[in-house]
Amino acid sequence: MTLGELAAVQKAGNRQCAARVGYGAAWANRLPAAFALHPDARLSEAAGTDADGCRMRVVSFTIAQPVDRMVDWYYTRARKGGYSAEHQAEGSSMCWAGPAAMPPMPCSCRPRDAARRST
Repeated sequence: MTLGELAAVQKAGNRQCAARVGYGAAWANRLPAAFALHPDARLSEAAGTDADGCRMRVVSFTIAQPVDRMVDWYYTRARKGGYSAEHQAEGSSMCWAGPAAMPPMPCSCRPRDAARRST
């Protein structure tokens, strides 16, 4: 599954925007500051678009840190950045965050051996 396809099927996914994504590492640098990659992260793939009113970023990376620590790290950054955020778990640790004026931005963290993608 490509990152664009993954974005299209998220609960807050926008299929029209997801169909317009372009791929390249530069998209990881265009994440909101609160969601910038952790300093120890290894980028796997990045995609995004700003075309036709869409503003979408999708990033996949791995990191040698426990899942709970990463969920807490991104949760804290989201809250400090002015985003609403909450912890949720569905068989793996997940957090969902988004500013009040925008759709939620899913953030999913899973142990490497249990995941095909960590976004």
